[in-house]
Amino acid sequence: MCHPRSQGKYYLEIIGLLCNDLSWDGEYKHVCLEDPSYMKLTDDWAHIYVDENALDRDVVSIGHWKMSNKVVSMPLQTRYQPQGCREEKIDRCFLPMSKDRFEPYQFEFQNQNESSFIQDRVLAANTITKQNILLCFVGLSHAREMAAAVNLWLQNLNASNIKAVNVDAQFPRLVNQQFIQNKIIGRKCTRTVIAAGQWSAGKKPPGSKYAGLSPTQFPQYRDEVHNMIVDLQASDAKGIFLRSIHYNSLGDVKLTCPPQDWRHPAVIDQLNMIIKNLTQSMGIQYIDTSEIIGPMWDAAGDFCHYRDDDV
Repeated sequence: MCHPRSQGKYYLEIIGLLCNDLSWDGEYKHVCLEDPSYMKLTDDWAHIYVDENALDRDVVSIGHWKMSNKVVSMPLQTRYQPQGCREEKIDRCFLPMSKDRFEPYQFEFQNQNESSFIQDRVLAANTITKQNILLCFVGLSHAREMAAAVNLWLQNLNASNIKAVNVDAQFPRLVNQQFIQNKIIGRKCTRTVIAAGQWSAGKKPPGSKYAGLSPTQFPQYRDEVHNMIVDLQASDAKGIFLRSIHYNSLGDVKLTCPPQDWRHPAVIDQLNMIIKNLTQSMGIQYIDTSEIIGPMWDAAGDFCHYRDDDV
């Protein structure tokens, strides 16, 4: 849900990815997204005006993206990758794929002191805590990118006793008792953030042992996450968090019919609802990154990974 932070003119784009909702126990492998050339339901210049009385002052937000005042205000259209544009650098590919649309935007903290407050908490942990702190991000490539970004941030803060590492686990079912003992407890993870879902819904790499494997259906994914939480709670692992699964941009493999990759918002929303419901009912801490990823879900340079050099 959008909560405007100031009065003024806001451009609005509504797109329809699917004509019908995905069913809970149905096979979604062959469910195709709408053609991106025709999925937009609003006019190119559709907009709303927000006045002072419409602002919701009670909404708590760490910040928001804002267009620079130095550029002419323009609509921000959803970015996607047309078919045949992976290698070909042709005119019809440039506009839908271009990241130039994001250049005028900068993130602004709602409270000017918020960034300093976060940094102060990290520095306090660095100076007060005498022991080393190991942050373990469990998953695969998205966990790897997150660990790399956190380490870069910690390096800039000179937080020398805090380190982030990624621990590979393609699916929730792989985070079992043996994995927990060897890869989390055995590695002496101080805090562990788990998000295994990209491979559950994604195209499996051709050279992997999972090549050709169909996406995990929602009931099976729920069972895998449930069993993972049971094993975590039965272990001596401390400081466990489950994180929401990141959206992927509309790359070409998601837009074929039938799709070759299913990591679009309709599927990811279902996976995240499963994770959120289970963490609430089973007493596990949940980190919801949707307010971070949501506004920039189509900004990943490779239509998958959120890297500082690509976003």
